[in-house]
Amino acid sequence: MVLLSQIYPEMIAATPRLVYTLPPEMLERARSLYHWRTGLDFGSTLWSVLVLLGFLTFRWAARLSAWALSLTPRPWVQGLCFAPVFLLMWSLFHLPLSILGHHISLAYGQSIQGWGSWFIDWGKALLLDLISGTLVFSVVFALIRKSRRWWLWLWVISLPMEVLLVFVLPLVIDPMFNHFEPLARSNPALVQQLERVIEKTGVSIPPSRMFLMKASEKYTSSNAYVTGFGSSQRVVVWDNTIKHSPPDEILLVFGHELGHYVLHHIERGLAIGAVLSLFFFWIGS
Repeated sequence: MVLLSQIYPEMIAATPRLVYTLPPEMLERARSLYHWRTGLDFGSTLWSVLVLLGFLTFRWAARLSAWALSLTPRPWVQGLCFAPVFLLMWSLFHLPLSILGHHISLAYGQSIQGWGSWFIDWGKALLLDLISGTLVFSVVFALIRKSRRWWLWLWVISLPMEVLLVFVLPLVIDPMFNHFEPLARSNPALVQQLERVIEKTGVSIPPSRMFLMKASEKYTSSNAYVTGFGSSQRVVVWDNTIKHSPPDEILLVFGHELGHYVLHHIERGLAIGAVLSLFFFWIGS
C-alpha cells in the first residue's frame, strides 16, 4: 500500500496540526480525578463482593433469617421483615464509599451540593430502595416457595417491570431529586432549534415534553439528554448548559443523546439485559 505521505511528504509536513492540550496544572488535576473515579468504580465492585461474602461468612444473613422466623410463622411476613433490614445494612455498608464519591466531586469542583442536601437525596434513594427492594424480595421468596423454576418465572415478571421502570423514571423518580420546568417558558428559541433537529430523526417529542433542569443547584457541569420510553420520552437541558454553551454546542450534545433513540439503544439495552438476566437468574437458582 502506498501512503499519501510517501507521495507528497512536503504537503503532509506543511499541513498544520491542531492539538488540544490542557495547562499542566489542570492536566494533572484531570488525571488525578480520573484515577480517583476509576479506583472508586472498581473498588465499589470489589467492596460489594466482600460485603456479600461477609453476610455469608459471618452468618449475618442466617441470623437475620432466624430473627424473622422468630417473629411470625407466616412466610410472606418473614420476607417483609427480612428484606428491609438486609437492604438497610447493605446501604449502610456502602455509605462510606458514597460519601467519598461526593467528597471527590466537591474537591474537584464538579459539585456544589452541600452535605445536608446530599444526605437528604441519599435518604430519598434509600427509601426508594427499601420499598422497591422489599417488593422484589417478597416476589422472589414467594416464587421460590411455589416453584422449582422460580428463576424462570422471576425472569418473565422482570421483563415488563424493566420497561415500566424506564417509563416512570422521568415522571416519578427524577423529579424527587431535581427541579424541572418547561423549557419553552425560559428559552422558546432553543425549543424551536431542538424541534428542527428532532424533525430530521423521526422521533416524536413535542415541545410540551422539553424541560429545563436546575442542575446549577447541585452541579457545575453541563449536559443535555433524552430520557423515558414511549409517551414519557422527553428532552432535558441543564441550565448550566444554556449559561455556558452557545446554541450550536447545545445542539451537538443533544444530537448525540437523541441518537440513542434513533438507533434504538433503549430497546436494544432492554433486550440485552433480558438475555443476561435470564442467564444470571438461572445461575442463581
